[in-house]
Amino acid sequence: LVVPLPEREIHTGGHTVIVNAMKLGKPIIVLGRAEYKSYLEHGKTGLLLTPGDSASLRAAIDRLFAEPEFARFLARNAHEAAAAFSPEIFFERVFEAVEAAFQAKLSQH
Repeated sequence: LVVPLPEREIHTGGHTVIVNAMKLGKPIIVLGRAEYKSYLEHGKTGLLLTPGDSASLRAAIDRLFAEPEFARFLARNAHEAAAAFSPEIFFERVFEAVEAAFQAKLSQH
């Protein structure tokens, strides 16, 4: 699955597109910015390439076809990693951060 994202996508849902692609359980190639590294670990949960680099894109696609075990490795890891970005876990982390900040503020008084 190749996910080309325009520069503006990081602020308009690009992260959601990546996480949804990861949930599909397919090896993914993302053409995008460095900010996507918080969602995708190059070589572990997918392949992150520079937009416009057609030679790298071709090489990545060729590698996934030539190395099906590597493709399955990426797909499996991406699917597992996507769970960390579920809304439930996101809000749980936000709640924990707010609670920790609140407790820290209380302990100062």
